[in-house]
Amino acid sequence: MNALFAASQAELLRYLLIVVRVSPLMMTAPIWGSPLVPAQVRIFISLLVAGLLLPVVRGPLPPGLAGSVFPLAIAVAQELLLGFLVAYLALLMFSAAQLAGQLIDIQVGFGIANVIDPLSSAQVTLIGQLQYLAALLVFLLLDGHHLLLSGLAATFGAAPLGSPFAAGMEAPLALVVQRGGRILFVLAVQIAAPALTALFLANFALGLVSRMLPQMNIFLVGMPVNIFVGLLALAASLSIFTSVWRGAMGGLESQLAGLVAVLRTPGAHG
Repeated sequence: MNALFAASQAELLRYLLIVVRVSPLMMTAPIWGSPLVPAQVRIFISLLVAGLLLPVVRGPLPPGLAGSVFPLAIAVAQELLLGFLVAYLALLMFSAAQLAGQLIDIQVGFGIANVIDPLSSAQVTLIGQLQYLAALLVFLLLDGHHLLLSGLAATFGAAPLGSPFAAGMEAPLALVVQRGGRILFVLAVQIAAPALTALFLANFALGLVSRMLPQMNIFLVGMPVNIFVGLLALAASLSIFTSVWRGAMGGLESQLAGLVAVLRTPGAHG
């Protein structure tokens, strides 16, 4: 009877640790983490995904985990950190799409007009919100949500439940910060490059016209020209946006694989 009770307690602890690692992805990552999704639904999805992972996440738990509060608190904090790292990589991609739109907004002149993003409850610019929603649509079409779930599932093999990270906490944090910054800025520039190039050429042409025709009110003419050129460049670069985002999905997959590798092997990041 005591053995049965101990086994049940171990399985319950295993399930709760899986829930703790899964919950950050469901609470903060794109799609699931939207405020439009009720908290009860997100909690239910977290419990459901943890239940599906329970039969495949095996292996002994660290000894003494169930009998002491301090080791259990450390294990819970570590599981939360790992879940947030996976969600953070995905959030950076969508922040890059939104940043690209904001860069275009500044050049077009829409930077002074903000709207409320229903997915994050924050004020964003018009084209920034458009780029964000377009990125979300392409993300779903390319099965990005499955990629996130598979990446999270892979971490259970690299970092067993309740065990310290093989490379320590500094290694995965450094990996996400270093590579995450590249995801954010490089991807934002790649997405915004066609429209920014067209707007630069339009402003350059307007500067030449203003030098040749000083009597022309360049500020009155420049605003509608920038809006027209910016929107035209956005429409013309939709295929480029899809191609760049497809490459970003591959980059996310490699980032998740890199996170799994550094969790498994000390010194694997760089």
